[in-house]
Amino acid sequence: AAGVALFAAAKLGVGDHPAATLATLEARAVPFDTALANGRPSLLEFYADWCAECREMAPTVAVAEDAYDRDVNFVMINVDNPQWYGELDEYGVDGIPHFSFLAADD
Repeated sequence: AAGVALFAAAKLGVGDHPAATLATLEARAVPFDTALANGRPSLLEFYADWCAECREMAPTVAVAEDAYDRDVNFVMINVDNPQWYGELDEYGVDGIPHFSFLAADD
């Protein structure tokens, strides 16, 4: 559901949250380990602060998060942080922005 909302908002240009930045998304993101353990589906966003597309998408992602944050974990993973290098391989990240959707039982 979150993926559909994100796609539709981006394609239709509706529902932007103009004040949202990568920093605000990061601040309110669910920690990765929490997301894996709490039984809810998750949207992982792999991003970098220098990524222009990531910055441009932040307002749209914020709208999806506002709509679905009670049902879906929104997790931000900065690809420049060495702690996440294993997850980059695990989720097949070969460019950013990259989104991975995890079912509640993954």
